[in-house]
Amino acid sequence: MLYKIESLRGILACIVIIGHSSVTITDNEFSFWKNLDILIEYFFILSGMVMALAYEDKIKSGLSFKSYFILRFGRIYPLHIFTVLLWFFYLLLKQVNGFETEFELKDNIWTFVTNIFLLHSMGIHDSLSWNFPSWSVSTEFYTYLFFYFFLVTIDKKRKLLIPILVVAISYTILLSINREYLGAMTFDYGFFRTIGAFYLGVIIYRFKKKINYCLGKRINFYEISSVFSFLFLISLSERFIFYDLLIIFVLACFVYFFSEKESGFLGEILKKDILVLVGKYSFSIYMLHIFVISIYEFILKNILEINVSSIRGIYSIILNGTFCITTILLSKYSYIYIEDYFRKKSKDYVKKKLINVI
Repeated sequence: MLYKIESLRGILACIVIIGHSSVTITDNEFSFWKNLDILIEYFFILSGMVMALAYEDKIKSGLSFKSYFILRFGRIYPLHIFTVLLWFFYLLLKQVNGFETEFELKDNIWTFVTNIFLLHSMGIHDSLSWNFPSWSVSTEFYTYLFFYFFLVTIDKKRKLLIPILVVAISYTILLSINREYLGAMTFDYGFFRTIGAFYLGVIIYRFKKKINYCLGKRINFYEISSVFSFLFLISLSERFIFYDLLIIFVLACFVYFFSEKESGFLGEILKKDILVLVGKYSFSIYMLHIFVISIYEFILKNILEINVSSIRGIYSIILNGTFCITTILLSKYSYIYIEDYFRKKSKDYVKKKLINVI
């Protein structure tokens, strides 16, 4: 059931790589590439659905907070701390060799400490720092804690009302901030983005569980319609926050339709082994891609003396493809030796210690 939506997560993670690259195909940047910051909402929605599927019944059956904390910590923290240290030594090496860094600005001792404790995007700072995509890891970690305590307190009945209220309150807060678009809210109000989208995923899980409705042959229409709606909305040149909310709704439709047992034409494509594999590595892809891009751009600028911003046409396609392929290949090993290794270690620890009390 989850292969398709995880494959889609892998595809979107690769699109984010291109969106964060400074190498563009033409001088006129497409609106599609400028608006890709909203794609992170898909990851949050998917996370909410998967977390509800994986943990609601377990928590109801008595899974302790300590066990839950260890399992979630072991899933996301090792890769996060690895990328922070990777950036630290990379920037240190650059500075020692006389190259410009941001050690004195956003990448400093204080932001390093808050990164270590996953506090760097909880409204403490006024900018992103170090491995900047990890802002979402910071906010998602505390969303996990929020999810647990709600399940053992006011959300014990697992109805739709509480998630709906959480979503409504989260997006009301975001709208009240009066920013131009949601993508501008990361290090300061990113937690509300995360928890709002996360609970959309919880709503999807509970709704599907409640109605158990089969889309049948209509699944092909819904899959294609959701993709075309997304492409249309993300390509709008004049973007504002209400369009972002529409895009988030469409991303929620992705999770809903592509998590169906039935598959249309697009769903069958997402079940291909290569895409399933990319989906498996998607967290590593997301966490490593900025480092990979930075290394390549450093080599082009300082060793080959090529102006990266001037690269266009077929060369930009080749270079962006290289960014993607390199990131995927490195992600394979970070998945095996960091993600999967520590995920299994945390599971084994919980099973061995039989921690079942809060």
